[in-house]
Amino acid sequence: VCYTSVAYWVGAYYRMLNIHDKDIVTFLLMEGEMQSLFTADDAGRLAGFRVDGISDMTIKSQSRPAEINIIDNNQKEIPFIINYCGVNSNSFSFYELKLLHGSRVPEKNDEVVISRSFADKAFGEENPVGAVIHLVKSVYDIDKSIRDYRIVNVVEDNWAFPGVDCFFYYKALSQGGLEVYALL
Repeated sequence: VCYTSVAYWVGAYYRMLNIHDKDIVTFLLMEGEMQSLFTADDAGRLAGFRVDGISDMTIKSQSRPAEINIIDNNQKEIPFIINYCGVNSNSFSFYELKLLHGSRVPEKNDEVVISRSFADKAFGEENPVGAVIHLVKSVYDIDKSIRDYRIVNVVEDNWAFPGVDCFFYYKALSQGGLEVYALL
């Protein structure tokens, strides 16, 4: 078990180094003897710190499923089951996610970027920017006061987020565990 864990970590670490010419720093929240993931509040406080030698702090969550309705520009509702994750604005450049409609990324709790494969499935040839994603039922880690999310961009599918359809702003994930990385 130890060997497998170390081999997995080394492999993941070296795959990340191939993306960037610099070392990657992983932040962990220490609670007693346990390591845990960050909450949105923890990650927000950490992102506010300025540490010499550390730049491009990125925040992301694991992907999870949710049931949604797409409300297109003609007010037509279409049901989908999606996989989503929470990210900050640096995640798109950090993981080299190519934005297809300008440089707009989620910066508010009610904004979302969708993957190209999901855009093709849900909208076909139409530009989805401006359409609305409506959460059908409450998702345990998403802010329960927000049910409608405006699509602000489309991102090319990427190895770092396999199968992810929607990228919400990490602060909309009130209870989800977040990972925090930065360049050293």
